[in-house]
Amino acid sequence: MKLQLIEPKHVNIYTWAVKEIEPGRVAEVTITPHKPYKERSNRLYLYFNTGLSRLPEFYVPGHLYVKPRIEMRPSLGMRIISGKSTDRYVRRGWGRVNIKYNGQGKMQIKSAIPSDPAIKVEIVTYREGRSYYIKATIPDDYEPDPDRKPTITVTTDVQEKPIEFPIRVIKPRRPTTSPTQPATQNAG
Repeated sequence: MKLQLIEPKHVNIYTWAVKEIEPGRVAEVTITPHKPYKERSNRLYLYFNTGLSRLPEFYVPGHLYVKPRIEMRPSLGMRIISGKSTDRYVRRGWGRVNIKYNGQGKMQIKSAIPSDPAIKVEIVTYREGRSYYIKATIPDDYEPDPDRKPTITVTTDVQEKPIEFPIRVIKPRRPTTSPTQPATQNAG
């Protein structure tokens, strides 16, 4: 077996070395990441030809995950179900996004401003300087502008660029029969 490196994929921050320990039998692959790392996933795939019929090619992955300095969950924004609820297990009219600071020191949220004044926003401290959540409340009869999706813009004392995330307002499906009228069944 003779290892031959094929073009690596996603090189970005990595260097690598291949050292044969037992020629034709055992090799050592060393993958080293170098700063600056990007936030979230940093990947590398080293592909090798072996010259063997049973395993002509294989790859060695390199993965490094760096937590973002400011993390938002859910990462795609907020979801709010509109309207009044008769079901005590369905949360309607409000939603929240958690914001966590993973950097050095502490972070304060300066403001959280909705794009629509009908949306009421509250900043709640979970762990001072580290973890917060933004709670948004909409009126029962709220109808978002179809041409402009509602958003919330959050500013902090550690980041120059504000964080902006969308609010997705979901209208519940209406039942096809009223709750007081049983559905009819065809005898056909």
